[in-house]
Amino acid sequence: MADAVPPAHRPTTSVPAPAPVGAPPSGPDRPPPTRGPLHHSPINPPEEPTPPPTGRLAAAWLASLALVGAGVAALVVFQAEIVAAWPPAARLYAALGLG
Repeated sequence: MADAVPPAHRPTTSVPAPAPVGAPPSGPDRPPPTRGPLHHSPINPPEEPTPPPTGRLAAAWLASLALVGAGVAALVVFQAEIVAAWPPAARLYAALGLG
């Protein structure tokens, strides 16, 4: 008697059923993945604290304050020239009590 399924339609290899959603993939037994070497990161801060900044930070602050102070001084010293070049500046000087 003849087979019910023709030979061309017979499976040649068995196909495993798909794994359920959310199941870990099957495969050879492997150790869990590592997170790599422990380098400095926000979670693992360096063991040796960095030294506090020396005089460079104070020098930067002083230079910034000197620059702002020089700008304010220039606005006061050159008030007439600024108002002549930009007339609305007269209202600013009047509001500051300099006009």
